[in-house]
Amino acid sequence: AELHAHRAACLRRARDLPRAIADLEVSISLFPCYKRALFRHGVCSLEAEKPEGAITSFETLMGLDREWPHLLDWLVRAHAAQRRQSGDYSSRIYGADHSTDYQDREGWAQAAGEGDIAAEKDHYSVLGVSRDVTEKQLKKAYRLMSLKYHPDKEGGSTRAFQRVAEAYDTLNDPEKRQRYDDGEDLRKKRRDTDSDSEDEDDERKKKSLREEIERKYFPERYKFWPFGDPFVEKRKRQERQRQKQGKPAWWEENF
Repeated sequence: AELHAHRAACLRRARDLPRAIADLEVSISLFPCYKRALFRHGVCSLEAEKPEGAITSFETLMGLDREWPHLLDWLVRAHAAQRRQSGDYSSRIYGADHSTDYQDREGWAQAAGEGDIAAEKDHYSVLGVSRDVTEKQLKKAYRLMSLKYHPDKEGGSTRAFQRVAEAYDTLNDPEKRQRYDDGEDLRKKRRDTDSDSEDEDDERKKKSLREEIERKYFPERYKFWPFGDPFVEKRKRQERQRQKQGKPAWWEENF
């Protein structure tokens, strides 16, 4: 089991995600409680555009060890990827659904096909990098992809080039990258300010994706209100006042 898990780690660095996942599945079948193999399976599944598999692996790991380092962060990333893939995300990100085809190319994964990269939703997939990519690796990937899709080059594309630049701009900034990982780009605007459902949507949007996931998996970290949140009406009034004044919501500022 350890041998397969260690080989999977090497395959992941080589961006051969299908083989890495296959090795990890063998490892887990041999030792179902192998926590590191479960974690690596979740990470590789997430990077291979399989967020459902990633969530399942992380949930299984949580059942074995709730104190696994940064487990909440990975759960948030997996749920954010799942919602982007299902279309529950801001229209700010480009176009239609697209499944990334990972192939080894001198140690880097090819993100999307030349005609489809502008439709790729995930910034990491656009640049073909892992979720824990370093600054040096990110710059190398950006140079490769920007050269490949430069409009002045034969086979280049303005839309693809802009999409690559947008992905790099977000991931190269630590603050923007953290907000992206936390799923803040998934928020949607609501325009019908007079309806009751609007209040419900606004109240739901008050909770960030991170808080939503943390409440789901780690409810012991939050206070329990047996008769409901006593401040919910106050927040609804504040939201109606904000919309009346035309001010942007906190998640819409500078993002």
